[in-house]
Amino acid sequence: TLTSAATDPVANVNDAPVAGTPSSVVDENTGIVTFDLLTGSSDVDGPSPLDVTNVQITDITINGVSVADMTFPVDAAGFGTISGGVFSLDTSNPDIDLGAGQNAVLSFSYEVTDGVTAVPTTATFQLNGVNDAPTGAPTATLANGTEDVAYTVYAVDLLAGFSDPDMNDTLAV
Repeated sequence: TLTSAATDPVANVNDAPVAGTPSSVVDENTGIVTFDLLTGSSDVDGPSPLDVTNVQITDITINGVSVADMTFPVDAAGFGTISGGVFSLDTSNPDIDLGAGQNAVLSFSYEVTDGVTAVPTTATFQLNGVNDAPTGAPTATLANGTEDVAYTVYAVDLLAGFSDPDMNDTLAV
C-alpha cells in the first residue's frame, strides 16, 4: 500500500467589511446623544476593529426641505463630532430651534473600513422638535393712567423683552 499526502498553502485574503445603513430618531433638548455609525456593520475577518472614514454630511432637511445643497465634513459643520465611529450631538444646543412637529434630518455618507478595505455607506439621523417655552423678562414701561379713564395696553408692549426659541412660533398675550 502506498500512502501520500499533499499540502497546498492557502493564502489569507482580506474580505471587505459589510457596511450597515444605520438610522436614528431622537427629540431635541434631550442632552448629548450618540449615534453609532457602525451599527449593522460587520467583518468576517475580525477581530480587528472597524472604523469610519471620510464622514460627510451630504444633506440637511428641515421639515422635508433641503437647506444644505453641499457636502461637508461633520466637524467643519459644527453639527456634532465623530470619534471612533460614533456621532455625538448636543440636542440642547440653543442653535437648534425646531418647534413641536418640526424635524431636521442629517444625511451622512462615509466609509466603513477594516484597516485594509473601505466600503461606502450612508446613514440618517433625525431630530424631532419639541415645544420650547418663551424666554425673557418684561421690559415695557407703561405710562401712568388716570382713574376712570380708559387706558389701552398693546400686546406688543406686553411682549417686549420676550422671545421664543422655536422656529416660526408667534408670541401672543
